[in-house]
Amino acid sequence: MLATRLWMGSILALFGVGILVGDQFLTPWRPFLLLTILAIATRGLYELRVLLPVASRPSFPLSIAGLLLLLAGNWLVALQSQGFSWIPSDFSVWKWISLVMLGSLVAFFFWEMARYTEPGHSIQRIAIGFFSMGYLGLTACCLAQLSWLKTPSEAWQIPLSTLGLALAFFVPKAGDIAAYFTGRFLGRHKMAPLLSPKKTWEGAVGGFVGSVAATLGLLQLAPAGQFSLLEGILAGSVLAVISQLGDLAESLIKRDYQVKDASSSVPGFGGILDVIDSILLAAPVVYIWLSQLGG
Repeated sequence: MLATRLWMGSILALFGVGILVGDQFLTPWRPFLLLTILAIATRGLYELRVLLPVASRPSFPLSIAGLLLLLAGNWLVALQSQGFSWIPSDFSVWKWISLVMLGSLVAFFFWEMARYTEPGHSIQRIAIGFFSMGYLGLTACCLAQLSWLKTPSEAWQIPLSTLGLALAFFVPKAGDIAAYFTGRFLGRHKMAPLLSPKKTWEGAVGGFVGSVAATLGLLQLAPAGQFSLLEGILAGSVLAVISQLGDLAESLIKRDYQVKDASSSVPGFGGILDVIDSILLAAPVVYIWLSQLGG
C-alpha cells in the first residue's frame, strides 16, 4: 500500500508540474488545465453518482450538462481576450456561473415534475443534483479562475496564475502526505473515528505543518517582499485547516453511504474524489486571497 502510494503520488505530482509548466506557453487557452479539470470533474461526478442508491441518483445527462456549462464559462474569458465578437465585452464569468446554477436548479425541478408518478425520492434527487453542481462545479470554477489572474507587475518571475494553481494543487497534497506519514508512524489519538477511522490528531498536526511549509516554500517564487512571513504562515494555516476539512467532507459522504473509497480508479488512493477532496475546498480560498492582487 505504501509503495503504491509513493509511485502513484509521484506520477500525480509530475503530472501537476507538467500542467503548470506546459500551460505557461499556451496561455490564454490553458488546454492541459481545461482537459484535466473536465476529466476530473466528470469522473468525480460519476463516482459521486455511483455512491448513491439508485433511487437517489439525479438525472445524469442534466448533471453532466450543467457541470460542463459551468466549466465552459471559464474558457469564454479566453475567447473574449482573443477578440471573439460574439462574446459581450462586459461578459462576467460569475454572472454566467450564477445563471447556470439557477438554470440547473430549474431543470432538475422540471425533470422530476415530468417523470413524477408517486411519492419517493424526487426532492432528494433535486437536492443531490444541485449539491453536485456546487461541490464539483463551483469549486472547479475557482480553480479555473486562478488561470486568469493578472500578474501585478513585471517584477514577478512567474505569472500570478501559475503561483495560484501551484498553491491550490500542492499545498493540500503536501498536507495530505505529511498527515499520512505522521499519522502512520506517530498517530495515537483518533481525530474523527466515525468519519475517518485512520485519521489521528498527530497526523492532523503533521499535515498542518506540511501545508504551512509548502505555502512558505511556494511563496518564495513571488518577488521579495510581496508576502510577509506572517502572511505566509496565516495563509498556510488557513489552507491547512480547509484542506483537512475538505478531506473530512468527502469522508462524510462516503460514510453516509457506507463505502470505504469513492472507487478504485487511482491505485493506492481510491478514486478521483479521494485524490481531489482537499483541493476542492482549498481552491476557493486561494482564489479569494490572490484575486486581491490580480483580478
